[in-house]
Amino acid sequence: MEVRESMKKILLVCSSGMSTSMLVRAMQKVADTEGYDVKIESAGIAGIEDLLKDADAVLAGPQIRHRFDSLKEMASALGKPAELVPQHVYGLMDGKAAIELVKKMLG
Repeated sequence: MEVRESMKKILLVCSSGMSTSMLVRAMQKVADTEGYDVKIESAGIAGIEDLLKDADAVLAGPQIRHRFDSLKEMASALGKPAELVPQHVYGLMDGKAAIELVKKMLG
């Protein structure tokens, strides 16, 4: 996928970066269908400092709820919004609801 200057970059964080890949695909499919210019990537929580710098917004999977406050603090320090994906959105892999959350975060 070509990354354009206007494209928003969304980072979806979970324990290892693996379980979020299905939600990333569902979100990207919705975004592409709607013409919403985003690139969504998943990553594990360990060592995400560098990835946070390039992200416009950060979503956290519910399985790292216990680490969300520190993740949000790191993101906030860089001026990035961060939200926890609701359990029902994650459980259903509801790409549309997750994209709506991103749109709300980015205004």
